[in-house]
Amino acid sequence: YYYWLLRRSETENYNVIQDDVYRYTEAANYGTADPNHADVADAVGMKMSYAFDWDSPLTAHDDAGDPHQPENQCCWGRLNFQERGELLAGQYVGAIPIDYTPPFVNDDYANYIAPKVAEQPFAVPWFTHKEEPDINRHSTDEIGIALVSVAKPGERVSTYNIAGRTGWPDNPTAPLPVQDNPTRRGETPEQPMSPNWHAFSHTYGPYDMQRGDRVKIVMAFTAAMPVEENMWGWQRNIPQNQADLHTDKAMRNLMKHAQHAQAMYELGGDVPLPPPDLHTWIENTPAATAKISWQSIDDLEDPDYAGTAEAKDIAGYRVYRSDFYFDNWQLLQDIKVGDAAHKEGDRYVYTDDTSLAGFAYYYAVTAYDTGHSTWTSHDGTRTLSDLPLAVQQSVQSGLESGLASPEQFFRYSWIPTSPAVAAYAEANRLEAKVSVVPNPFLADGSHAYEGSDKIRFVNLPSKCNVKIFSVSGDLMSEFDHDNPTVGEAEYIQLTKAVTGQVPAGVYFFVVKSLTPESNGKIQRGTFVVVGGSVR
Repeated sequence: YYYWLLRRSETENYNVIQDDVYRYTEAANYGTADPNHADVADAVGMKMSYAFDWDSPLTAHDDAGDPHQPENQCCWGRLNFQERGELLAGQYVGAIPIDYTPPFVNDDYANYIAPKVAEQPFAVPWFTHKEEPDINRHSTDEIGIALVSVAKPGERVSTYNIAGRTGWPDNPTAPLPVQDNPTRRGETPEQPMSPNWHAFSHTYGPYDMQRGDRVKIVMAFTAAMPVEENMWGWQRNIPQNQADLHTDKAMRNLMKHAQHAQAMYELGGDVPLPPPDLHTWIENTPAATAKISWQSIDDLEDPDYAGTAEAKDIAGYRVYRSDFYFDNWQLLQDIKVGDAAHKEGDRYVYTDDTSLAGFAYYYAVTAYDTGHSTWTSHDGTRTLSDLPLAVQQSVQSGLESGLASPEQFFRYSWIPTSPAVAAYAEANRLEAKVSVVPNPFLADGSHAYEGSDKIRFVNLPSKCNVKIFSVSGDLMSEFDHDNPTVGEAEYIQLTKAVTGQVPAGVYFFVVKSLTPESNGKIQRGTFVVVGGSVR
């Protein structure tokens, strides 16, 4: 997607997509560059570079945060699962230095080389789109100069403009002057300054190094949305509050996350432990719904409270579902420990009766604990009151597994689950009518499965052969279905030679049973494809 936008912008001068804002908290004009941007005075001193989507100067309406407008979607971006006004790019994303001077927390290596200048980063240059250092456009020397210099006031912010950049001091004792944040002064549709596409760098050093020497820089990369809680997805509190982008709410959250990262580093990772991630299994039910199961950890002891009455602190499990990969997580069920209605041996189970055959779903299951009023670090030097306030509140209310990162939360649901019709006797005898769903197929969001070109053949024998013919009798595709528990198969509209998709038209299918109950029996039918792919 990024590459597509980049190529389009280079070949078509597509400036509409160059609508991002860049900020560095130490710039002299931070807080004054543009009254529309809620720079936060409290952020000064954090040395944070951050960026966010803003209102393009080339659009008549306010498109900050890229609010979803269904009427403006096109074939490569069908987002029917999202609500009107939902912010598609409301996030602020930032980078902040955590540590750059030895010794480092939780690192026994004692010989890291320290930078010669105590205050870091040494330089924080930024560049506009297509002016940033690029190995395909610039020499090694040009790139090196660009990264250890900043543009002089009033000079073009470009790698090419070497004469307009500060020189490298012979014996530097302090960082280079901080480059002003980009402003709207002198902006035109042909030369947008801010918003734009920006690239930036944090350059550290100089270092006196010999072969084999090491340096270390610890950075935190953070992101935030303009919401009170970043677990908005499963609460269905979808960000539609575009007006909040014109406040400091997102930046305040970004600062909070960066401060938490700093605190977690200084604590050496010795922080309260949530319950571990759960391994889940997902299968079909005879009713073509999804059944989720996971191993019980009811008796697991929390190592933070080992040897105490609070050690066994698992309180329950929560089942979440999303109809789209990284979006709109919903809490389906909160299951308390020992709930007999959801216990089968040493596993818990939950059947999603609202799931429908053919549709794709993502599931995640988390465990949560009872909460604790006290906590002590493993070395005994810190207690609950030493943690950030938000962390204290989480410990007291109960920690939940898998919410620390997307990689954990989505760990066991990278591939969507699509419930399927189970095999049954009538279908195996080829006495049930084979149906094609959807029929007709039309890539309009209402006659196709979200983001998929699949067509389902339902009520198939558990073992059979399916052939698809055009109206002229040409064999367009052929596939075998062989699954003793599933009575349907998917067809993604590829031709027999897999050279492309079948064109729009009327098609005939022939199903030949290969099951013992009806071996050789044939059933025929038709379906229609109208329009192209949804992908």
